[in-house]
Amino acid sequence: MGMKWHIENDIEWGEFPELTALGLRHGMSTRSGGISRDKHESLNLGLMADKDNPDRTLENRRRFFNAVGVSMDQLATFRQIHSDIVEKVEASGIHDTGADGVITKKEDIVLLTLAADCVPVIIADPVTRALAVIHSGWRGTAKRIVAKAAERMEKEYGSQAEDLWVGIGPAIGECCYEVSREVFEETWKSTRSSKIANSENPHLDLRMVIREQLLEIDVPEKQILIAKHCTQCESDRFFSHRAGAGGRCGLIASWPSK
Repeated sequence: MGMKWHIENDIEWGEFPELTALGLRHGMSTRSGGISRDKHESLNLGLMADKDNPDRTLENRRRFFNAVGVSMDQLATFRQIHSDIVEKVEASGIHDTGADGVITKKEDIVLLTLAADCVPVIIADPVTRALAVIHSGWRGTAKRIVAKAAERMEKEYGSQAEDLWVGIGPAIGECCYEVSREVFEETWKSTRSSKIANSENPHLDLRMVIREQLLEIDVPEKQILIAKHCTQCESDRFFSHRAGAGGRCGLIASWPSK
């Protein structure tokens, strides 16, 4: 089953029905329904997106989170730095700490990550009710940030891999993600199914690398949900760094909450 998409007042967002069936409120935005212009058109949700008007971005956030029923006072955000750093979150607000994975068990916190081609990932443990959200570009993927977030959930909350459900969202696909031989091999070396590039400029499938990493820590295959959307192929629907003019664009949001 793929993602289920909703539209309200021109604002479109998707969810994984399997996660919804677990009682998890969550979503992943698209670029429609906002007021930003030009390369940020129209629902840019990233306050740090290049040169967008911050007043427009704040209004976009207000519209989006009102549509999905989330108070912006509940949001917890970190500086995304393309790392393998996973932080435990105890309070909402804008945290200046650099991190690309965040975990919590707090009932009143909505974890938020932003992306434009990188892979947004939501992890839910219906047993302990712990949550995680991760921003995983090639550097974070090569350092196994998603698996590390799951392992940190075990350390902090007692989560077990066999109980975890994972939603891997829209991201640049293998069809479009041409990388160097070095990046391809470094990323795949993070799995037991390490691959050698068969060309000078191979195409990398980050979502499949993440899937392999999760299988290796014993997350059940049926509980790894993957959205079949390439952000570059569908750059009219999603923001894409590679499709953007000069690499500049807005950002889509992914969030889980209880």
